[in-house]
Amino acid sequence: MAKKRGKAKRRSRKKTGVSILGVAETVMLLNVATQAAFNTNAWQFLTAKYTQGSDIITLQELINTKPGTFYNNPNVAGSDAGASFYIMKNLRENWLGAAGMMIAIPLGFRFGKQLAKPAISRANRLLTKGKIAQTVKI
Repeated sequence: MAKKRGKAKRRSRKKTGVSILGVAETVMLLNVATQAAFNTNAWQFLTAKYTQGSDIITLQELINTKPGTFYNNPNVAGSDAGASFYIMKNLRENWLGAAGMMIAIPLGFRFGKQLAKPAISRANRLLTKGKIAQTVKI
């Protein structure tokens, strides 16, 4: 069968780039998740040093395989509870607030984007004129 001669394929004009609002929403959701599970914000979780005797769990503590890392917590004196015990403990204490925030943050961003749509489109147009819309957008 012969190839049809029709319209040429349309090229997508979708702008590529990192959305500042998308990054902000993601960071807020990540903070809620780390607060619920590790009892700290995302930055402190990634950068903080080992803090023995607290409910705050850091990445260094999870990576550290040294025995006795989680032993001296005053809330569980004398137990051999590990990281999973404290993560579940934090989740039991913080799950309701975290679930509410996980629902409220995306809804808030959708509502806010609709309210600010004229300003966002003008700002994105300026970014396009400034030739940086391929890198970043609002």
